[in-house]
Amino acid sequence: MKTNPIFRWTLLGGMLIFLIFFSFSIRSGRSVEPSAAVYPPKGIKAEIKWVDPDIQTVIPVPCADFERFFKDRYQSRHLANERIIREWVVFAEKISRSKPVRRQPDTRFKINITNHDSTRYQICGNRFLVYINGHTYHAPPAFIQRLLKVMDSLRAEKETFSR
Repeated sequence: MKTNPIFRWTLLGGMLIFLIFFSFSIRSGRSVEPSAAVYPPKGIKAEIKWVDPDIQTVIPVPCADFERFFKDRYQSRHLANERIIREWVVFAEKISRSKPVRRQPDTRFKINITNHDSTRYQICGNRFLVYINGHTYHAPPAFIQRLLKVMDSLRAEKETFSR
């Protein structure tokens, strides 16, 4: 029995279209990064300023006074790694849903993030507390460890370029 060639091509084309739509529906159901749809990678900017996290001060340094208090002692870098910036945005959004604490941290780092739609996040903190857009939260150890690694790599990168 011989089949009509037009029927064969129509059947193959229909199967191909079905497979394409099926593969897209599977991919869209699986989101690895929850912020990828909300925060596309283009246009995210971040600047991180920090001092040694173990530095001792006589009085606590609020986030607003970080630059003035540490004048020449803080390091500053613009961050280009958009994956890390998105991690920080997701962190800020997740922790903002938790219960804030009443005190401000003794600031040792300050991160300013500007999204493509001009949404701004300011994350300040130390090893124990983070101050995000006007509210203070307990800092998860995993976030602090990741942040310390980023600061160490930026410090090493800066030393490499300055030699």
